[in-house]
Amino acid sequence: MKSFISLVFVFLFAAGLCAQSVSDCNGAIQLCEDVYTEANATSTFGTIFEPTGACNNGAETSSMWYTFTVTQSGNMGFVLDPSDIDADYDWGMFNITDNGCAGIINGTSPEVSCNSYGLFFGSGPTGISTANGGSGNSNGPGDLNGPTFNGDLNVVAGQTYALVVMNWSNSSSGYSIDFSNSTASLFDDINPTILDVTTDCNSPGVVVEFDENIVTTSIQPVDFQLTGPSGNVTINSIQLPTPNSPGNPSVTLIPTLGNLPPGNYTLSISDLAGYVNDACGNTATGSFDFVVSPLAVSVFAGDDTVICPGTNANLLASGNFTSVQWLNGPATASYSVLNAGNYQVTATLNGCSLTDVVNVSIATLPNWNLGPDVTTCADQPYSYTTSQSVLWGNGTTSTSLPISASGMIYGTYFYLGCPMPDSAFVTLVSPPTIDLGPDTTLCTGASLSFSFNEQVTWNGSTLSSTYIANSPGLVIASYSDGVCTAFDSILVSILDPIVIPIGNNYTFCQGDTVILTATSATAEYFLWFDGSDLSTHSFYESGNYSVTVSNTCETVSRNWNMEFDDCNIYVFIPNSFTPNNDGINDVWFPEINGWTEVETLVFNRWGEIIFSSSNPNTPWIGEVRSGGYFAPDGVYSYLVKAKFTNGEAREFRGFVSLIR
Repeated sequence: MKSFISLVFVFLFAAGLCAQSVSDCNGAIQLCEDVYTEANATSTFGTIFEPTGACNNGAETSSMWYTFTVTQSGNMGFVLDPSDIDADYDWGMFNITDNGCAGIINGTSPEVSCNSYGLFFGSGPTGISTANGGSGNSNGPGDLNGPTFNGDLNVVAGQTYALVVMNWSNSSSGYSIDFSNSTASLFDDINPTILDVTTDCNSPGVVVEFDENIVTTSIQPVDFQLTGPSGNVTINSIQLPTPNSPGNPSVTLIPTLGNLPPGNYTLSISDLAGYVNDACGNTATGSFDFVVSPLAVSVFAGDDTVICPGTNANLLASGNFTSVQWLNGPATASYSVLNAGNYQVTATLNGCSLTDVVNVSIATLPNWNLGPDVTTCADQPYSYTTSQSVLWGNGTTSTSLPISASGMIYGTYFYLGCPMPDSAFVTLVSPPTIDLGPDTTLCTGASLSFSFNEQVTWNGSTLSSTYIANSPGLVIASYSDGVCTAFDSILVSILDPIVIPIGNNYTFCQGDTVILTATSATAEYFLWFDGSDLSTHSFYESGNYSVTVSNTCETVSRNWNMEFDDCNIYVFIPNSFTPNNDGINDVWFPEINGWTEVETLVFNRWGEIIFSSSNPNTPWIGEVRSGGYFAPDGVYSYLVKAKFTNGEAREFRGFVSLIR
């Protein structure tokens, strides 16, 4: 079988921030086509000295590195053909499947084939090819221990190899590498997928592991979509590891909200950018469900406590942990203290730590009293409250006593077992009243006046006995007699202008009967061109038409033109619907036949798109932006762009009334 290898330049980064060179294994060029051409051979070597094989005596000079992964087992061979017949190229190959490029240096990524055989003025093609007379796995150096080709190499699917080519003659003419005679397949056409997603309690990052190496330099936050218990989670940035490191490569996503709260999450590869690729250009796909568990470690230092002078406070930390340490104290759960202060304990479990603080204070007998006499308003339930729990005169013990009538109240505070009785007088005052009347709807330009005998605070700021409301909104009035405050509010609405949901021009097919509605949210009366007084009218002939709509505030007229053409296509766009789930006219969509492409857009009065669809059979049910909330009653404009089977492209604009 022919192998298929495509060329992808992968610029990798070594530890730290230094870019790796293609003259280093960590910066190796990924081979992804059966024939790769190197136009200009290098005359330098990289930033890291790496062994190049026994036949080269381990020396590295004028080197370029390549890598590929076997996708189907078989025999692998290649022909390295210099562009310059006088050029001399030596090479070495290593199995880096388990230990990567680092294993070439420490000997854990074994050499599998090496050839440095050649003449002083060039030896022509070299490589791995039994068919070209190749034998053995190590030939050279110099003109000894030939031939120029090694024997075919049996390779297994999943193995990754690194090939180093050295420009021994420092030629600048380049060469080609041809793997087409291999029976093994070296072409990677499998899309990377997410292998695992993990989080760390001590870090806000979400670590994403893939099932193969990915090109990390082009990844962007928009490449990922993360959803959780509260909906979409914004990815703020991405932390990248050393690119193409051995094992399952990973990236760390940094959410805007930091550590993810506990719950079920789904991470998907977005198709918005398509930059999550492996070295052969295969785009990552799919999604991965994972769970963020609640923080397992827990600790409670205990309730704040008050001790008598000269006694100990025996603190005890409780919770879920494997080790515990009191600040400036013992590494045990219990801690006996004599002094007042805040005592902090830190608990640890599985590398996650959590702290808690308990306060210890030493009591001194206070100059305590129940509290001052109180005068308060009787319009709300009132409880006399103390800073400590006391025994009230009715026999209950708490920090508050419900008051139902004016009079003296009694309470006893027990401090360290000592009773401390006291009393206070409570006066309940009856509240005043204020009435603004029922909610009111005004015509545009009208106003509503209020007048009282006392000074009233309007909308929290204006103090006056009178007030004029001439704009829509909530009017709030409050009056205080010094103890009680009375409130009332009235909603003032301004009748919105009439908007007739009929466009300027309409075009329909002959034989159609079109029903237009003049309904508006504030319309009361209708008068069509022919004297009809219904909210709708049927049309089937071309002509200029008019309708007059009125209410208690205004009268509005509209004129328009209708053309009924002889056509094979059919377009009907309703101008009203009632999404109230009664099974009648609950949805809105353009009725179109003979179409090839349709785009439907609905706009609010500010021109914002609140509904869009590329399928004319997908109805609008009154939702805004895919169901975030539902649009209120009103008139909305639409734009329908359609292409038909006869090649004609047309746009339809108009208005639709949403009436619940």
